[in-house]
Amino acid sequence: MSWTKLGDEWCQMTALEDLSHADRWHYLCLIQFCSRTDKRDGIMRGVDARRQSDHADPASALANLAAADLLAIEPGDRYRLVRIESDDHLPSDATRKRTEGNKLRQQRKRAHDKGDHSLCREDSPCHASVTRDVGTGRDGTGRDKSTNSKLVTPTSTWPVVHISNAPVCEVCLMPMQNTSLTVCATDDEAHNDARMRSAS
Repeated sequence: MSWTKLGDEWCQMTALEDLSHADRWHYLCLIQFCSRTDKRDGIMRGVDARRQSDHADPASALANLAAADLLAIEPGDRYRLVRIESDDHLPSDATRKRTEGNKLRQQRKRAHDKGDHSLCREDSPCHASVTRDVGTGRDGTGRDKSTNSKLVTPTSTWPVVHISNAPVCEVCLMPMQNTSLTVCATDDEAHNDARMRSAS
């Protein structure tokens, strides 16, 4: 979102004294247009300069603004806001950079709070807690740790897995009774292909 800065004395500017309310409104709309579209040089096309407000006669408004030295008429049906170049109305580069930085920080924080750490900085503590050295063998069970004890499932409640010594099918890994076969009796393409390979 862009914004426009106006000093407290803006309405009392000497240049605005002889302008009608409608001309002043059109002038403010031109300033806002440059702010919204990031036209830091204040230059805009004639069509844009004429349609920025609901002024009944925008061409006369532009002529009046030019006569008040608030607007310069440029070649090729272009207009330039004179005072916008000196950062009178647009935020400075430092302010824009700070605003963008704040926006990025808020975006990171919202993602982080939802558990998405893809936007977090590399040196943030959350990266250290999820990065693991797989080669050490000392990384624990691999279950997520939580500071909330109600969410942690004790290991005593984990299901016990019994490992069978019976042979298993090389395709579907189901236990088999016949130890002389490598593929179970299931009739499908994968099993039939495995039987063909073992027969050859």
